[in-house]
Amino acid sequence: MTGMFSTLAVLGVVSVGVQNPNPQSPEAMARATELRAIVQRAPRLSLEPTEIKPTPPREGWAMGMVSWVAADRNGLIYLLQRGDKADPVVVMNKDGKVVRSWGAGMYVMPHAIRIDPQGNVWTTDAASSMVIKFSPDGTKLMDISVGGQPTPCRNNFCGTTDIAFAPNGHLFISDGYANARILEYTADGRKVREWGAPGTGPGQFRLPHSIQIDEDGIVYVADRENGRVQRFDQRGKYLGEWATFGKTFSLKLVPGAVWLATQQRNEPNLSPGWLMKIDRKTGNVLGYVEVTGVHGMEAMPNGEVMVGPGPGLAAPQWFKVPAPRYTTADGKLRVALAQQPFSPNGTVVGPRTMADGGIQPLLAGLGATVRIDEAALTADENTEYGGWKRLGMALGHFADIVSKNERDGYFTVGLYATCPSMPGMVAGLQHSGPTREPIRVGMLWLDAHPDFNTPDTTRSGSLGGMPVAVATGRALQGMRLDAHLDPPLSDTHVVMGGVRLVDPLEQQLLDSSRIEQVSVDDLRRATPAVFAQLDRLSRITDTIYVHIDMDVLDPREVMAHQNKVPGGPSSEELAALFEKIFSRYPKASAIGFATIPATDEGGLSIAAVNRMIAGAVRGVKARETHR
Repeated sequence: MTGMFSTLAVLGVVSVGVQNPNPQSPEAMARATELRAIVQRAPRLSLEPTEIKPTPPREGWAMGMVSWVAADRNGLIYLLQRGDKADPVVVMNKDGKVVRSWGAGMYVMPHAIRIDPQGNVWTTDAASSMVIKFSPDGTKLMDISVGGQPTPCRNNFCGTTDIAFAPNGHLFISDGYANARILEYTADGRKVREWGAPGTGPGQFRLPHSIQIDEDGIVYVADRENGRVQRFDQRGKYLGEWATFGKTFSLKLVPGAVWLATQQRNEPNLSPGWLMKIDRKTGNVLGYVEVTGVHGMEAMPNGEVMVGPGPGLAAPQWFKVPAPRYTTADGKLRVALAQQPFSPNGTVVGPRTMADGGIQPLLAGLGATVRIDEAALTADENTEYGGWKRLGMALGHFADIVSKNERDGYFTVGLYATCPSMPGMVAGLQHSGPTREPIRVGMLWLDAHPDFNTPDTTRSGSLGGMPVAVATGRALQGMRLDAHLDPPLSDTHVVMGGVRLVDPLEQQLLDSSRIEQVSVDDLRRATPAVFAQLDRLSRITDTIYVHIDMDVLDPREVMAHQNKVPGGPSSEELAALFEKIFSRYPKASAIGFATIPATDEGGLSIAAVNRMIAGAVRGVKARETHR
């Protein structure tokens, strides 16, 4: 190991390959716009980034730039680094303890590190073009001198980039920094063939930077400077390519998918980019995380990913599956039934009716532990003010209950007197973050009415038709602030579903807003339109709330509801939808139900509420169980 790594690391990353011409050309800008659109359509994965920081085993020990990261079946992490105050190969456990290291004096420019199916460790050297096989304890087992690099080797980047392992035991090596080829070797290091040439056509490369082979023998090559992933059979026959994913740095196969570390082609290396999970059959992006530095990545069976960022950047990153939010140590789901009994005209029994209507034993049967809270006013608040003011203050107390539920790890089910309770729920979620700063709340509002009136547009004068206008800052600012909802919800954070009866002036307000909508049919069939909106909310908000006014349902389930509207979905359809939503979206954090009819012949309405709550809770349980 020499001190030149730290000097050459930055030089090498900007000198290799043929750089993309005219990064601001119309063609380059169009490609960048297309990639941004692909990312915006894909779901952002709820993986939490943490730095990979080994604990120094001795005084003076320090890592340099980490080029690549790998992990073995035992959970050990292998870092290939270029500093001269530690060995090139550093092995640490998940707690950061360095358990062993090796490789001093064996590298000029360490580049990639991989673990083969037998647990052996392989590395490539971008300067010497030497590929080395080690046992897990660091014993050198074999080396392959690929050769063919030019003399002199410019900036020590003129050789091999990555290695992959075929189902038949053969080795495939990408040789990209001065050459444009893929080489095949037997397991004992005998060369079989090579293929590839410089260029932009099929089977040609401009810096093949990473390589993987799947169980069917399909070879995936990250053709970095051409901005694509090419696919071949093992003899080099071209099978196709994905050409819209930017400057492709690194690949890692997982069952059914391939992870890709990439960034925009028209931006300098080490610019912000993404780790994308791509469906191998369709080429669709299944999800992504944002990252700066995408040089060499690893993906693990539990869905977590790691990346060595590249020259000049901070520590490597480990994107971890968040710990379950709503589950106890013994596996029980924590659910809070939060009652808000205040209406504009006093208190009502609806929330308590829902809490006592059979949902508690149903939740217990789902393995949940349940706590119940109810918003209340102080004696002074209850006597000194009018109905609307008392409601606003009650919503403030309700918000405190919701935020406490979230901090205590309880999934909140809101049981409301009427829809104007919603600002309290949203406020509680808004102020449930890790700091005093409000977090961004997204809302899926399911109601036969948009409830978007203001005092200036309402026909009835009813506060029940105004809660979304209040929450978005269009009306009754004092009530919103009493509810602790500050700042108001952004229009872009609201999606309405099932709306089918709108007042004329209310429609004008909706038309001038940026609120999106999905139809009754979308809700009934759980169409892609619903999930496209939830994907969007997942990208732009920190937490998501689902609101149900019972009048959104088929009127046969809410016969006594004063505002029922024909043509709604059934509670069975919504229960199925909620199970999908709450299982799929980790940011889906609460659900709330408003205005159960005062009379409920046959118990149809309470059965509908229970059915929908159970669907949501089943979804949360599935989500928490499979993390």
